[in-house]
Amino acid sequence: MRSWPHYITFIQYQRVRYSESNQAYRGCSYKNSDAIDWTYELDKIIPFLRTFPNLYTLEFRGVDLQQTIFTTIDTVPGIRHLLLHDVDLPTAPTNLVLQNIRLTSLDLGHNQGNFPLSLLGLPTLRVVKFEWNLTTACEIATWICGSPVEEYELQDVALETWHKTLPLDEVHIDVPWSIKYDDQKIVNPNLWLFLRACSTSLQRLYIGDKNDHLKLNLDGPPVQFPKLHTFTGSSRLGALFGGMIFKNNPSLRVVAFDDEAWIDNIEGYFGYYDEPQATPTAVQKLEIWDSDKFCWGACDFLRDMFPDLEEFYCEQVYMTCSVSFLKELGTTHLAHMPKLWRFAIRASHLMDDEWDREDIGALVKEWGKWAPALRVVSLTKEYEWRRTRSDDEWVKHAVPRRGIRGY
Repeated sequence: MRSWPHYITFIQYQRVRYSESNQAYRGCSYKNSDAIDWTYELDKIIPFLRTFPNLYTLEFRGVDLQQTIFTTIDTVPGIRHLLLHDVDLPTAPTNLVLQNIRLTSLDLGHNQGNFPLSLLGLPTLRVVKFEWNLTTACEIATWICGSPVEEYELQDVALETWHKTLPLDEVHIDVPWSIKYDDQKIVNPNLWLFLRACSTSLQRLYIGDKNDHLKLNLDGPPVQFPKLHTFTGSSRLGALFGGMIFKNNPSLRVVAFDDEAWIDNIEGYFGYYDEPQATPTAVQKLEIWDSDKFCWGACDFLRDMFPDLEEFYCEQVYMTCSVSFLKELGTTHLAHMPKLWRFAIRASHLMDDEWDREDIGALVKEWGKWAPALRVVSLTKEYEWRRTRSDDEWVKHAVPRRGIRGY
């Protein structure tokens, strides 16, 4: 039986002939080089692709795309996933009508050129991944409400009901290495505008801004995300949407902050200090990053606001918790978290020399008596303790993974 392809990738490399003196600098620009560029004749290739009944995914990497690329791909009716990486996106008219394409996911990677708004408007689109920069922010904002908005306009814009909406389930946003200060005045408020446009359907949100270049120092009008269950990114988005992305959100199940946020700021985003206090969350997995103030209130916060918590990760540079504090943690906190089975404070350095591996093993065993659900404990980056089937013994293992985000 003939096997039909499901996934086809078009890759365009720059073939370079270089002298022996610069072989060590492969990947850089060469003074003594001869570049040979070549392109695909997609107008001739696409008709051939129509013969593949099970072709669902097309990927283009570094390919010189023609102005007619989207209407050309539209003649391949089975395409569900389109990936465009390192390409110069052509200008597509915003009123371009696509007849056959049924895209469910669009991955734009790191590209140059205009945002393909004709694809963003497809009613079947559910997953998008792209870079949020000044050009993208302006184009998407213009598509949603006619023009980009500024921070002082947000309160009035929040009352407008005629904006375009997006039925997206999943959004991945990458932040460029640098955003100018003046550009932030446009980039940040229009991120609010875009995410509000898909807030009613959004289920998973990923903001790749670990280096904190987005500088989300913006308190925006409240926006609710009733279906959002997974969030990974900057904790500052809590302020961007008036706290509603985390506070009193019963659908939220997984939260992984990738910025070095103060624990009291995170507590504020979840409404821990509100009067009356916000409703405890249904979050099952939580990860915070380098919280040096963990022992000063964070444990109370976890116990009070996360009764359903199953996995907790905290990446730290130094173990700042005292020995006495950790010894009491089993009775004061872990015993009151009945579903918690993984507790990981992954510190690069222990607080002082009074801790050795035997001490940690004894501490973990004591915790296990007070928290029957606890199965895995880690206090360093190198290893973790796992409960055996007998429930009385704990065995040390190398750490196999790095938190919710996988590193």
